Amino acid sequence: MTNTWQLILGSVIFIAASSLAYYITYLRKQYSKECFDAMLRVLLQPTTVNIEALDKLLAKSKLKEQITVQLLAEAEIEADCVSMMPTGELRSKQPFLEKRYKQILANSKNCKHVSKLISTRLAQVSK
Repeated sequence: MTNTWQLILGSVIFIAASSLAYYITYLRKQYSKECFDAMLRVLLQPTTVNIEALDKLLAKSKLKEQITVQLLAEAEIEADCVSMMPTGELRSKQPFLEKRYKQILANSKNCKHVSKLISTRLAQVSK
C-alpha cells in the first residue's frame, strides 16, 4: 500500500514540476515575442511612445542581455522584410542602421534600458 501512495505522490510531483517548467518556458517565449515586436516597432517608427514601451518591457529584465541583442538583430532583418526603403536600400545595411540607431538613442535619453541595448547593438554594427 505504501509503495502505491509513493508512486502516486511521485507522479503528482512529476506532473506538477513538468507543468511548471512548461509554463515558465511558455512565459519566456511570450515575453521574447513581445520584446521582438516592440523592437520591430522601434526600428520602423522610433517614436517616444514606441521607445518607452520597449523600455518598460526591457525593465522587467526577464531575458539576458545577449538574448535581447540577438532579438534586436532579428528585428532588423524583419524590418527589411516588412518595409522596403524608397531607395531600395535594405534597412540592415550599415549606413542606414547606424543613422537609425543614433536617432533612437537621441529619442531615448530617459530610457536607460533602450539606450543600453541600442548602444550595445550600435557597437556591434559599427565594427
